Amino acid sequence: MISENVKRIWKIDGIEVKDGEKLKKMKCVSHLWKTFLKCNLTRNSKINVVGGGTVTDTVGFASQTFMRGMNFNLIPTTLLGMVDAAIGGKFAINFSGVKNLVGTFGKPDVFVNPLFSISLKDETFKEGVVEALKTGAVYDKELFEHVEKNLDKILKRDYVSLRKLITLAAKDKLEIVEKDPYDNDFRHILNFGHTIAHALESASKNRISHGHAVAVGMKLESQKFSPSVAQRIENVIQKLEFADVPSSYLVHLTSWMSKDKKRAGRYIIIPVIEEIGKAHLEKIEVDML
Repeated sequence: MISENVKRIWKIDGIEVKDGEKLKKMKCVSHLWKTFLKCNLTRNSKINVVGGGTVTDTVGFASQTFMRGMNFNLIPTTLLGMVDAAIGGKFAINFSGVKNLVGTFGKPDVFVNPLFSISLKDETFKEGVVEALKTGAVYDKELFEHVEKNLDKILKRDYVSLRKLITLAAKDKLEIVEKDPYDNDFRHILNFGHTIAHALESASKNRISHGHAVAVGMKLESQKFSPSVAQRIENVIQKLEFADVPSSYLVHLTSWMSKDKKRAGRYIIIPVIEEIGKAHLEKIEVDML
């Protein structure tokens, strides 16, 4: 199954799937299940899923829940998918307006080819840079400093710089997942910026892209909880030149954060960065955000 944009650009055969957050709805998952039935797929079948994060997330979720689990391979074609979304075995869809509320775990094989990312539009490409920066900030100083020092080259799609970014980020994500495969504790460091980001995506009805929202979340969360590194993070984000977020999207963030799946009572877990490449988790009252 292949993203419509990838099929159009790269001329790859497969059953076409629409891109974007609208795909991550239960009615779209139901349509995928019907397609699986129509194609006479069984638990022994294997699906190749080619596309960005929303495609790998949704088709992965549908595959994991059809007949209690089919085999599938992921071939991410966005930078965000290569450095984060397709790695780690989490698959989720949105429900009742809440980001990634319903999901499951799986262990697909993932095949990464950096060349796919070169064709991306600037905004989509920058989303992947943000997720790599996030991983570097909480776990890998080398990765953070690679983005910090080579951002101009990366944005110009310099292959050597881009390949190093993807290699470091993918390695880091696999190491973190190996330590906490079911997202119970340590893996929560990868949620840096995401508590605010998921609320912002919901508040804007996905008019703000995931990477853009994470950039906003990283900036605000670091200012409040990790001030010693906030300026370095903000300096990189500023160079990405995302558009300003309308204030109307920001006023209702607390109500959306109260629906976050990481919330426990009135508390939520937030990564706090001690220094670039090292973070720990703290339990914070939702109202503090």
